[in-house]
Amino acid sequence: MAVPMLVVIGSIIILTLLGRVAKPRLPLNLCAICFGVSATWVWISAAALKGVVDLEAYRLPLAMLLGGSAVGIAYQGEYRFTVSTKYPLLWKTAVISAGLILAFWYLNNLSLKTWVLMVGILGVLGYLYFVRKPGTTENPTVAYLEEKLKRCC
Repeated sequence: MAVPMLVVIGSIIILTLLGRVAKPRLPLNLCAICFGVSATWVWISAAALKGVVDLEAYRLPLAMLLGGSAVGIAYQGEYRFTVSTKYPLLWKTAVISAGLILAFWYLNNLSLKTWVLMVGILGVLGYLYFVRKPGTTENPTVAYLEEKLKRCC
């Protein structure tokens, strides 16, 4: 079990560094560690589908990566949407719970179709989080901080 974890950790480090180096050259606000973690589970899942790596040896590391992605999605989204700014605990609870259920389903039904579906979901989330500009003129972070100040004293 040590070799798969070393491969995963090495992949995260290398891909995160690549994301960090690429960030200033990209027309989007890429989160380097988000890229490193998600790209690692994407390529390891693809390698398992192709038979390059043993899925059973990588099942636990993949579960950890997918769980980390669920937490990262909740964290990154906390200040991007009005509902997540108004109800941060509800937002994080819902997103992490849904993400963990989706990760469990994915690992137990890994196929080309489920892989394409997950990569598609990742692409949509990447667009919403790192490419798309908020549609509202109100900054959710400012609104969140103003609300906290109202309840301050």
